[in-house]
Amino acid sequence: MLALVPVSDLDNVVIRVGLHIQPSRLRAVRDVARKARAIGGDLAAINVARDPETGAMVLFSGLHRLTAARLDGAETIAVRWFDDCATFAAAASDFDPYSGGGEAVPVAMLTSIQCDGSASRLESIRRAHRERAQLPPIRICKSGDRLLVHDGHHRLQIARELGHETIAVRWCTAC
Repeated sequence: MLALVPVSDLDNVVIRVGLHIQPSRLRAVRDVARKARAIGGDLAAINVARDPETGAMVLFSGLHRLTAARLDGAETIAVRWFDDCATFAAAASDFDPYSGGGEAVPVAMLTSIQCDGSASRLESIRRAHRERAQLPPIRICKSGDRLLVHDGHHRLQIARELGHETIAVRWCTAC
């Protein structure tokens, strides 16, 4: 179930083992969140499940988005709730940007609100294109009349640079 939840309601959420804050990623997420809010959008939902043994709420993905919301004083955040951890695990492939698939969308229709990419990341994507590697679809969502990129800003930048007319996408339910 997807819901808009007060950020303060998540003060006691337990962070899944393996999730940790990366300062550079947090800065990028905060920058993207500010730009998204400026055009009436928001970031994709975080994923929370209830641990059946302890009853605790467990954050499975979205640590940087939740931290950015807290630091930036956001009142609410989109949360995708799961009844339990096993339900989340079973559904996780629906949210995995590396699970393949995707439909082709014209590059010109997409709005990327992340402006600068790291040179090393961009070069690794260029190299993958040269080697004809299969890259995962970018993740997008509709916000008003815009198609916003949630994940894949670097891949979109390289696709435009290389003159691609379309790019593989997967749709997010909240952006």
